[in-house]
Amino acid sequence: MSIRTFVENKSELDYQALTTSLISEFGITDPIKWDAVIPANVQQNLFGGETLRLFEDHPNFATQKDIRTIVLKKGQTSQLLILFAKLKDEKLSKSNIEKVTKKFIGGSAAERYVVWFVGNPSNTQFKVVLSGKEGKKIVLKTLPFGVEQPYYKTYDFIMEEVHKKTAHLSVEPNELWKALWKSFDISVVNKKFYLDIKSSFDSLINDDVFKGSIRIEEARKQFAVRLIGRIIFSWFLKKKNIISETVLSSNAILKYENYYLEFLEKLFFEVFNTPQKERGNLPDEIKDYPFLNGGLFEAQVGDYGDYQGKVFIDNEWFTNLFKNTLEKYNFTIDENTSANSEIAIDPEMLGRIFENLLAEQNPETQESARKSTGSYYTPREIVDYMVEQSVSEYLKSNIIQDVIANEVKQSQNQTESVILNETKWSEESYNQAIEDFVHTEEFPEALKPFASQIFDKLNSVKVLDPACGSGAFPIGMLQKLFALKNQLSTAIKVGNTKGAYELKLQTILNSIYGCDIQPMAVELSRLRCWLSLIIDEDVDKKKPNWGIANLPNLDFKFVCVNTLIGLPKMEQDSLGTSAEDFNNLRKLREEFFTASAKHKIQIEKEFTELQQKVAEKQREWSTKNTEAVTKLVNWNPFKVEKTDWFDPFWMFGIKVYTEPSRSDGFDIVIGNPPYIQLQKDGGFLAKQFKNLNFETFARTGDIYALFYEK
Repeated sequence: MSIRTFVENKSELDYQALTTSLISEFGITDPIKWDAVIPANVQQNLFGGETLRLFEDHPNFATQKDIRTIVLKKGQTSQLLILFAKLKDEKLSKSNIEKVTKKFIGGSAAERYVVWFVGNPSNTQFKVVLSGKEGKKIVLKTLPFGVEQPYYKTYDFIMEEVHKKTAHLSVEPNELWKALWKSFDISVVNKKFYLDIKSSFDSLINDDVFKGSIRIEEARKQFAVRLIGRIIFSWFLKKKNIISETVLSSNAILKYENYYLEFLEKLFFEVFNTPQKERGNLPDEIKDYPFLNGGLFEAQVGDYGDYQGKVFIDNEWFTNLFKNTLEKYNFTIDENTSANSEIAIDPEMLGRIFENLLAEQNPETQESARKSTGSYYTPREIVDYMVEQSVSEYLKSNIIQDVIANEVKQSQNQTESVILNETKWSEESYNQAIEDFVHTEEFPEALKPFASQIFDKLNSVKVLDPACGSGAFPIGMLQKLFALKNQLSTAIKVGNTKGAYELKLQTILNSIYGCDIQPMAVELSRLRCWLSLIIDEDVDKKKPNWGIANLPNLDFKFVCVNTLIGLPKMEQDSLGTSAEDFNNLRKLREEFFTASAKHKIQIEKEFTELQQKVAEKQREWSTKNTEAVTKLVNWNPFKVEKTDWFDPFWMFGIKVYTEPSRSDGFDIVIGNPPYIQLQKDGGFLAKQFKNLNFETFARTGDIYALFYEK
């Protein structure tokens, strides 16, 4: 029987039937031994007592966990092992599945080809997990199933790949496993999903009714991008049980004559952007929904259209988007990584979509806007590699000498070489330990004496992506820093008491910065950060605001600027006249990060007034400062509008020095800069950068060289 029979709209999953059906889809004809439970002593040897506690007890054997070897496919040179296990975890979290599979694949087990079928105690969640090894890193690919769900398009896409890749294989199990590995490819699903979203985007911006509400084509495109972004963000909130199916679904649309004006507009602006005490009359279904803050749901210029403050969108458009796209794909609120990916639409997909939808089409070249400005979406594997390399080098360059010096200082009666030999330390071994930690996210025993120093360095690192797009590198860096600090906080028994949300929030505040020349790219980077935070929130509807903390304001974390053009230099001595003002600006930036509602508005006012006060002081000090002051006074950090200059001190509060001896500034600059020939479009860019003293400038050159130099 087909998978659909055992999945579609079920209140409970039949694990044995679903497992049997999937194994058949994989082209495996070997007998399935459902009752082949691994003996207790073997379980203990394979997993160890701590990991075994994650498994459910077997219903018939008191001393054994429910772990079964249901298929062992042997070949001439390899074998494929298929396991079924029931975990105690109702959510089947990525972290627990990682613990189980990593433990099993370690050591000599690294040569096994393993497929896991994992279920929860209540028969409501089920996952197929392929576990493999790439270098020292364990890599997982997961296909999830649940109850009360439709039959998602995802399953057909993946099974089509499985059938194509397994159709003409020989009998060797390793070949079968590799075919399955290639078939469990999230990019296949992502491409299909993007095409569906693209179709909805096109139909909206070309709709006659919608055109009547917003007459300017560019404004329609920007509105459509914001609308789809807010809807998909809200779809992720459904996965957190913050939004009910009864208000955001194709069936919910039927209750309204105009779904957008009567409901969605209220949900976005009057609920998620308004504290509960300040709300007016709202539908009972959403009046108690939590306030989210952050700016995603703040009304932007153009959100109310050109006619009587209203935007008219036909219900049919929403029905098509919901029924034929969003309800046909499974979503996960966890960001996938190159080491652990779930075959579902994750927050990163927002970046993939809008990297191509930003301003949609260049009418002259018919290229996507991001492509025509020289940039494109960077594959996750490249992001992860660059993040790991940069963090490793940062730690090695900042800690290794301190550690050696400390070892020497603690024993003055011995030579440095004797000390390092006795403590089994050398620069090479220490560097390797750091690389392994950053790569595997498992804290090695050898590094534990230096856990506090490493945590402090990771907690203070400042990272800039000067062309951040929709946030691939900032989010990749956020994930890595959070994972490493989370491991370290356990080792040093501090820092993790606040929970995952606070640790991630602290990481964004201390470490993450991004720039991009396109307003929507900046908004998307912020959106990715908010999604990354909200997945760690525990929803409790009995608590105020359902236990959800206000999302941070990221106006001073991601800015819309031309990164290559700096603020004209001011007379250096004049900065000393405003030292106290600069300190107050810094405090306001930090306070604004978590401010909400009226307090947020008050800080905006104070910051703007103080910024103008400082600027006028600079003008009074020297007439040479006039150009810089004019630009500074006209800069509004609280609106996502393109600024034709960038200055990290004014925008982020970070002073960058050209002298190598100065330690301020950014510790890591990472990204994938745009690639555009300067002579393109009649040499527009060449003229713009010609007199800015770039050593790498050449009229026939490319803009990426200027980014590297900057």
